[in-house]
Amino acid sequence: MQVAEIVKRLQADYGMKHKGAFLREGVCPECSKKELFISANEPHHLKCGRENKCGWGKNTRELYPDLWKPLHEQYPATPKDPNATARAYLRLRGLNPELFVGQFMQAQRYERDAIREPKGTETVRFFLNADRSVWWERFITVIDMPDKPKKAHFQGSYKGLWWQPAGFSPKQGDRVFLVEGILDALSLIQSGYSAVSLMSSSNWPEHSLKPYLGKGIKWVLALDNDKAGQRYNLKFYRELTRMGEKVDVCTAPDKDKRDWNDLLKASGGKIQLDALDEWFYTGKLLTAANPQAKALQIAGRTGRTRFTFEYEDQLYAAKYSEKQEDNPVQVEKIANCKPEFLYFQKDTVTGDSAYYMRVTRPGLPKPYKDVFSPSALASANEFKNRLLNVAAGVMFTGNTKQLEYHQQEYWFNTANLPEVQTINFLGYARELGGWIFPKQAVFNGVLHQVNEDDFIDLPDGRQVKTSFRQDTVTIGKAEDSHQPQLWLEDFKTAFGVKGVAALAFWAGSFFAEQIRKKQASYPFLELSGEPGTGKTTLLQFLWKLSGREGYEGIELSKASHAGRWRSLEQLANLPLVLMEGDRSEASHQKKAFDLNEAKGLYNGSGMRAVGVRNGGNETRDPPFRGALIIAQNAAVESERAVMERIVRIHWDKSHFSTNGRYASEKLRSLDMEHINGFMTACITQEKRFMEKYLEGYQIAMQHLGKDDKLNNQRINQNHAQIMGIAHALKATGILSGLLPSDMEALDSYLKGCCNDRHQCLEADTPAMAEFWDMYHYLEEEAGGKIRVNHSKDPTRIAISINQFHEAMMEMKQKPLDLMQLRRELRLSKRYPFIEQKSIYSAITQKSVQCFIFSDKEGKANALAA
Repeated sequence: MQVAEIVKRLQADYGMKHKGAFLREGVCPECSKKELFISANEPHHLKCGRENKCGWGKNTRELYPDLWKPLHEQYPATPKDPNATARAYLRLRGLNPELFVGQFMQAQRYERDAIREPKGTETVRFFLNADRSVWWERFITVIDMPDKPKKAHFQGSYKGLWWQPAGFSPKQGDRVFLVEGILDALSLIQSGYSAVSLMSSSNWPEHSLKPYLGKGIKWVLALDNDKAGQRYNLKFYRELTRMGEKVDVCTAPDKDKRDWNDLLKASGGKIQLDALDEWFYTGKLLTAANPQAKALQIAGRTGRTRFTFEYEDQLYAAKYSEKQEDNPVQVEKIANCKPEFLYFQKDTVTGDSAYYMRVTRPGLPKPYKDVFSPSALASANEFKNRLLNVAAGVMFTGNTKQLEYHQQEYWFNTANLPEVQTINFLGYARELGGWIFPKQAVFNGVLHQVNEDDFIDLPDGRQVKTSFRQDTVTIGKAEDSHQPQLWLEDFKTAFGVKGVAALAFWAGSFFAEQIRKKQASYPFLELSGEPGTGKTTLLQFLWKLSGREGYEGIELSKASHAGRWRSLEQLANLPLVLMEGDRSEASHQKKAFDLNEAKGLYNGSGMRAVGVRNGGNETRDPPFRGALIIAQNAAVESERAVMERIVRIHWDKSHFSTNGRYASEKLRSLDMEHINGFMTACITQEKRFMEKYLEGYQIAMQHLGKDDKLNNQRINQNHAQIMGIAHALKATGILSGLLPSDMEALDSYLKGCCNDRHQCLEADTPAMAEFWDMYHYLEEEAGGKIRVNHSKDPTRIAISINQFHEAMMEMKQKPLDLMQLRRELRLSKRYPFIEQKSIYSAITQKSVQCFIFSDKEGKANALAA
């Protein structure tokens, strides 16, 4: 791919402009809006930014097939011209290879550990010593390695050396540029300057430099404008000055990140000296001996009389007056740190906004980064207070006027301030169309890493991040996650078909929002059963697959009512695992978690409404974006509408075996970094995964629909969804190790679960069945001694719970759990619950508070009489 030529054609054909790392503002051929964008460094896919209203896109491979033909095919090396491909590459970099004949050669490099083809490439090789034992070569085709793409290779040690061009022999008074890369040096040489390459910003060229010391040469340090480059520009400047050499610094101003080769291409093949005026001025500011010297440079350049500036990571304010000839500039330190505005961030969902700042303090290896509210930037006092909260001992001692001036001059001095869209949760943001985590994001099937300023820069020009930091999820690369072969067989051995069903539900939670959009719901999963059956081990392993170490879920008994609902807002397209705590502890909470209240989560709604802090009457009703898992020992018992929403996997010790124990131990010993690519493998295949899921779901629904006993469509859909997800995991190759026998066993097991759920809804819970058995015993078999039905109406049963309990004690029966009983009486199926109210008792002839039930059999007997 000829990047430079593709960029030229895109600019000519669509009017695109360089904007940072992208080409933007191209005219879309479909909608005629200036919304086209593409990566400038990897111009693969041209796309219209109006995704919903237009969505036009085209691969540059289709637009310009001639430019996508590999260079070694367009310009193959021959015996007569063995450097043909290398020369073509240099021309693409804006260089004239004829000027450097004999100073480079074409070679080849093969990387055995590359993660995809091509693993080999032609290179442009430059030698650093006479016997050619040390060299550097630039890859003509970038090779993808497990950690990051590789563009170049060093052979031998270049420590203390520089690369110099043929015939390099500077004389007294000559100016020599010291740059990082060889291509940067060639760019300056082509422009008529003398230059050498240090190979890296930190390489002090003591051996190569030695023959030229003390000869009156004027050295120009011109390393890249990044943190390392500026650090070593200053370090080497001081070292050369100490050695008595003449030295200047020439570096790109402010936020200009272009290197010398970029400047060459932008200058049409020759860098003019007047274009470097601003670069030399920036170098003077960098090397100023003290704050007063820097202030004089600024005053002389700009003509300003009052200004603020930074020197060695501290802020100063200056006043300049020509009348004070002996001391024309007065300097005052106004901060013992350097605060920098990075970007404005606005929450996509809530609209909350903040300013993201970096605070650097002298002597500390790493800067602090944190959010500042708008009010914290409004006055000197507020700003001082916020700084003191960000880091120990950092202070602003200036006044509000100086703060405002510094903001206008350095932070907010452009109309297009950088703005980042944020979410205040982890996972999938439907508003943005991708998954966002603290360190990664996945959009359009591509995994993106967070940059040094803590946000993700997307190819379409959007900048996104999550502001949620309470808990972290770190996902791995799909291709280097060591594959499910590392764990799938042990997983099946340890947990059997029930584990595979839970795994399928878990993977489906990564697409809960998409599934609800298509089918309006995603089920709840119940993991119940006696302690010690492996539920905790299973959950902790599933979390490791999703990039969360040592986590199981939310223990409800330890959370307040508001805390539980907030927890449900924290994750999107991820499972929310609700753990059972000590029920005696739960009783002390103001209000226990009620699944009846939460049944709206099934459809992605049902979250609590909260007030908006704006002085008005607005409320915010956040949607439920995740998938709910209830993990507890006792089976869930609730009203019918809740029970219909649950897929239950009951755990016991029947799957235990020696092999299973060994397999569980192996799963526990796996490092998260080796398996957390599972989630990435799923979500980077979003489109294909959903296609295969819907295909598998339809087959499963047809399969379940053939059984006349399975007539509840909601229950059928819940179980068919998990079958469909398992089908997608196999069909997409994510879990290609699922065998046909595994799939058959899973379908059979889930059909059995579906049947059990149907039967569950037709019968009373065990507690209710026991209650009604006791009722009949007391009414019919206690020899007429005790009555517990207070109703005079033969078609009704009226029970006073307290009197019922006393009757049981009198008959020396095992007491019932009254708290649980009061919750379940309303779910009665043998005698349907009607209401709870006070009635005139047929037993005591007094008013009694009773639960009232319908007795159809009693009505029939009454009619017969």
